Amino acid sequence: MEPKSAMPEKATEGAQPGMGTAMAMPGGRPPAAGQPEPEEISPFRFSVLWKFGRTYLKGHLAMVLFYVFGHLIVHTILPQQAAVYLGKLTNHFSSSGSAKDEAPGLANALVSEDLLTTYSFWIVFTVLLVAGGFGFQWLVARLDGKITNGIKADLFAKLLRQPPQYYHENDSDRLTMIVNQYSNQIAGSIRSMLIEPVLQVIGIIIIGLTIYQSLLGLTQGPAVWTILGINGVWVLFGATLLFALTSPWIVNSMGKYLQRDTSAVQEQQLGLATLVGGALKAPEEIQAMRAEPVFEKKLNTLLDRSLKLRMSQTMTMERINAFSQLPGTIVLAAFLGMAIYLEMKGVNGQPGTIVQVALLTPLLMGAIQQLSSFGINMRMSWPPMDMIHSILESNPHEETQTNHESNEALTASLEARDLVFSYRPGERPNVLEGASFVIPAGKVTGFVARPGQGKTTFFRLALRFYPWQSGDILLGGTPIHDLPLATVRRHLVLMSQFPAFFYDTVRENMLVACPDATDEDIRNAAALTGLDKVLMKSMGADALNMPFAAGAGLSGGQKKLFALTRCLLRKPSVLFLDEPTTGMGPMEKFPLIETMRRSLEGRTVVVVDHDIVWQSRFCDYFHVLNEGKIIQSGTAEELQNQPGLFRELYEEASGQGEGPSPAHAQSGMAIPSPAH
Repeated sequence: MEPKSAMPEKATEGAQPGMGTAMAMPGGRPPAAGQPEPEEISPFRFSVLWKFGRTYLKGHLAMVLFYVFGHLIVHTILPQQAAVYLGKLTNHFSSSGSAKDEAPGLANALVSEDLLTTYSFWIVFTVLLVAGGFGFQWLVARLDGKITNGIKADLFAKLLRQPPQYYHENDSDRLTMIVNQYSNQIAGSIRSMLIEPVLQVIGIIIIGLTIYQSLLGLTQGPAVWTILGINGVWVLFGATLLFALTSPWIVNSMGKYLQRDTSAVQEQQLGLATLVGGALKAPEEIQAMRAEPVFEKKLNTLLDRSLKLRMSQTMTMERINAFSQLPGTIVLAAFLGMAIYLEMKGVNGQPGTIVQVALLTPLLMGAIQQLSSFGINMRMSWPPMDMIHSILESNPHEETQTNHESNEALTASLEARDLVFSYRPGERPNVLEGASFVIPAGKVTGFVARPGQGKTTFFRLALRFYPWQSGDILLGGTPIHDLPLATVRRHLVLMSQFPAFFYDTVRENMLVACPDATDEDIRNAAALTGLDKVLMKSMGADALNMPFAAGAGLSGGQKKLFALTRCLLRKPSVLFLDEPTTGMGPMEKFPLIETMRRSLEGRTVVVVDHDIVWQSRFCDYFHVLNEGKIIQSGTAEELQNQPGLFRELYEEASGQGEGPSPAHAQSGMAIPSPAH
């Protein structure tokens, strides 16, 4: 297995944006990913954001309404009221002394009562502000979590239905990162870009009116200074407010640089995920090649590049933040300077009004800055949003309706007639070039070919993962194109080279294949394959309820027994075994032959494996494939006794040609001769 490229791939026409695409390859393998090239950043589309909002906010309308109400209360009304009453308290402290001098007894009682009332209101609003903040953050986390879970579930469901070609064009580690990380990023963006701008506008209006009312108290009486006949207080107020409201446009104009840096950082993260994920899937290969320094150097290069990109992103963000805060500082300084100037001129000495303005101005500018961040959030969230949207909008091949009813009595036989197939139609050579063969019912048939000649391609075609160009495949004498896809995949079952397990109980991992299976069904299938003894030894009598941990702790052969047992739960008419000995050494895979043969007795089985020696002991019959055609057919014994590719490959594998093969020479194990 070659290490996958750690760099992001360039999407071309017909590929998913932000993902990879494929180049044509000869032979029987699907196209592999092309060389990385820099991607162009696609422009933001509000229609995509709106569609996300309509899909994921609509399902949680009650929480959205609570969010709107909570945001207005916690971020606008409560801080505004706390500032107003603090200003009133300050005015009380300023005016109480002069009132007592004029009428000490009566004034003391009135001032004390009014002061306590004002203080009580300030305490109430302040406590509500603190308590409401905790509750509101819980609501935000809950809403974002619901949106994130919905996006992840839809992404996973869409990816599960993609054809095999998709996974040859897109690296699994990249897809995992998109599902697990990028969906978290855009959940908050959906909320902040669709709901918060409206709330910020409302907040600006409420806080702005409150500041206006506060300034009214400072402008009563003759104007201290005028500009063009207008009270200078209002001229300054209008100018600073206009400056504050235009600052978002200036800040947003810097957003394109942040989008560029963010997109580059995310692509680099995908590259790192690909490198690390690919290396950790094949540590033995890397160690055997003594390639650890190569991978370490590659990782360090990517980390250095990633650090530079993140530093560029951070500095761009800091410049934007600094400029975003500048208007607020200027407006606050202007308002305070105006209030202090009026106080110095002796205009209605109300220090509490200055306090109100000082407290309300950051609230006003905070709302304006949040509004100005709309463009920044839009540009930062667009790269992952674009990737996720491209996956959700992809259209996996859907089953076409047929007029034939499902036929449960199909004979367990397969036949290919003049089958022609290429992964890229029109490009030569074809993977299959007029191949014809029969898979006999009740027998174990093996495919043999040199690497890259399309041994597993037939599995993909029979399961209708790909359309072929001409010829036909018949299941029980019926062309599979005339059968509903559900019928085809009920009769044909594939045991993958790398079976899919997950963290749950043994029972739940078994029920993936047959949700209606009973515990007795599972135990019977396990007894047939010998898995029952493995589970009893490692997990005890209550194995079905024990955590499976995605197969951790099981050997390669035990995992394959588990996968085989799961396949047999479906009671397949034909079972495809794709590289069943992958991950097993000679001391493990040869003893499995007897167990597997016993469990598959009387079933139609088709096997592809890299070890022809193992296949010769396991299979009843063989088809030998070369350059797209079947060139030999027969039992292992028959094919060994005639010149041809089968004998050639067998002698190469067993060391009978030019000396022992390295694998068997090191193991010291005798090579079994064909038994059929």
